[in-house]
Amino acid sequence: MEARIARLESDVGHIRGRIDEIAGKLQSSADKLSDQKTELAVLNTKAAHFATKTYAIVTAVGIVLALSGLILFAERLQRLLGIA
Repeated sequence: MEARIARLESDVGHIRGRIDEIAGKLQSSADKLSDQKTELAVLNTKAAHFATKTYAIVTAVGIVLALSGLILFAERLQRLLGIA
């Protein structure tokens, strides 16, 4: 009977050790998850400040149109400014 109790105590000690190990891993995982949540919040904030696709397209088209107008009317602008 004494040997069985000693074995049970040994097994309980082993189980406690494993539980402590698992608890440590869980805490580590929780810490990493918390860090990732913080990083995700920062990325979401940064992404909210990026220009939208529509804004980028409208800006690009505006620049192309402005340059096209300068090229198309370059000769007239030069005469108007007295350069040519």
